[in-house]
Amino acid sequence: MAESQDAKCQEDISQKSSTADHGNHKMKELFLRMKIKRREKDPETECPADTSRTMTVKAPSTEDTVTSTSKSKLKKFIKVPSKIFKTKEQTENNVVPSSETPLTFKQNLKDQHFAVAGRQLIHREERLFSVKQDGVGSSKSLVEEKEDDKESLRKDYEELYEAVWSTVENTFKVQTEEEKKALKQAVQLIQEQEQQDRRWEGVAEKERPPWRPQCCKRTHDSRLQNMVMRRMEEAKLDAGTAIKSSIEKEIESKGKQLQDDLIHIETHVTSCYPEENLCQLYAELYHQAFRATLREIADYGLTDDDSLQVLQWVNIHYPSILRLVRVIEYEQLEALLPENMLGPLEDQYLAQKENELQTWCQNILKLTKPDPELRDGYYVSQLATNVTEFVHSAIKTAQNLLGSCSKLQRITIQIKEFLINYQDYLMNITEDNQRDTDAVLKANLRCIRQFKEYITEKQELFHPRIRSDCMNLLVSMREHCHGYFTKPVHKDLKSTYAKLGSQDWLKHGEDVCGELLTKVETHIQQFKNLDKECLKVHGVYVY
Repeated sequence: MAESQDAKCQEDISQKSSTADHGNHKMKELFLRMKIKRREKDPETECPADTSRTMTVKAPSTEDTVTSTSKSKLKKFIKVPSKIFKTKEQTENNVVPSSETPLTFKQNLKDQHFAVAGRQLIHREERLFSVKQDGVGSSKSLVEEKEDDKESLRKDYEELYEAVWSTVENTFKVQTEEEKKALKQAVQLIQEQEQQDRRWEGVAEKERPPWRPQCCKRTHDSRLQNMVMRRMEEAKLDAGTAIKSSIEKEIESKGKQLQDDLIHIETHVTSCYPEENLCQLYAELYHQAFRATLREIADYGLTDDDSLQVLQWVNIHYPSILRLVRVIEYEQLEALLPENMLGPLEDQYLAQKENELQTWCQNILKLTKPDPELRDGYYVSQLATNVTEFVHSAIKTAQNLLGSCSKLQRITIQIKEFLINYQDYLMNITEDNQRDTDAVLKANLRCIRQFKEYITEKQELFHPRIRSDCMNLLVSMREHCHGYFTKPVHKDLKSTYAKLGSQDWLKHGEDVCGELLTKVETHIQQFKNLDKECLKVHGVYVY
């Protein structure tokens, strides 16, 4: 009895199993038919055969934008994925490729991928404030959750900017490629945050993030200005530099700091600011700092040496430093010193040069050798050469320093004063009629000619009235020397002159003329040791 029941039970189980198998077969067949129909309608939805393969998620381009679902005034925001992956495309933004592992904001911040981290925060900002404007979050719990998200986002922004500004302030330490990449990322972040500020323009203050606008560009420029001012204030010269004047030390130290920093910026930093003439920006900042220093110094009562230092830096050294960096447009910068400060310094310098030249010219006549030198058969003197070289050197230095020929005419006035003293010197020689007077005057006739040539050649350096006075003085000196030599000739020929036109001359004209020519020839021989340029014949003894 028990065996029959067991057999019956086994039969029932077998029937049920067969029925279940039949049902399952029917379900599989129905599912397969539906799947085939779906493929026929949309072939692109077909899944790959190998479903075990890992899908690679490609990070969207940072240039893509999405339209906010909000009904607010916001139009477009940068679309940033919530998870950033290290893919091949991201290496262009200085992200190092590795495995397909999502990078969090903290990881990007740690790796100094500031621009990428900034896009993550922009994405969170967009999502948070779009939800707010859509009216979602009416319940107390959602409002509290939203406030927590906002506070977390604000703190992340603060952490990000702290790292970015620290990187910017290390600009003058940037040398390696890693340091340049970090700074470039910081610059890119600033540009993108400026763009995000513009996207919130026109939105009511209550509807936009409390941290907008960030004004990153203004903060960046302000920090650069503070960096430059701090570096200029802390500038020092090397310990071995032999400079005694405190003013000269201050100017030299700041000038050297300026030069070194601008060269560093051009060499290592400009590539981090591809869209900006960074050298010009830094040149303007350093210009402001250096200008303030010089204006403060120029207000003091400066010694002649300190005044000269200021002028040299304003007109020579400083322009030369800026021109070392070719992209700096020096002409666009404001003058280091205004005219009301520069003018008195130039007057002080010119007065110093006038006194220096006047003293030198007075002493040169006293130091001139009494016995002229006989060279190549001619009497020569170095007086004119020494005077013109000294004067020209003073003029050249002043011209490089001041750059104006009209101002140099104050210096050339001293040549007129010298020529007046020179004329007195020659007259005293002829009056004393010393043994060597003949030789001294022959040597100085050559000097007179050299002075005349110099004034004619450099006439633009002389005021017209001063030039005319100088030429008249030279003519007078030349005539005085000529008179010294021709006076004894005329005296010797006077008796022969008396025969001209007489009865004797009519009868024996050839004898009288021969006697006259013989005497003239004798006197001419005494001028054989006179510079040949002074013997050019126009009349007899005129050059």
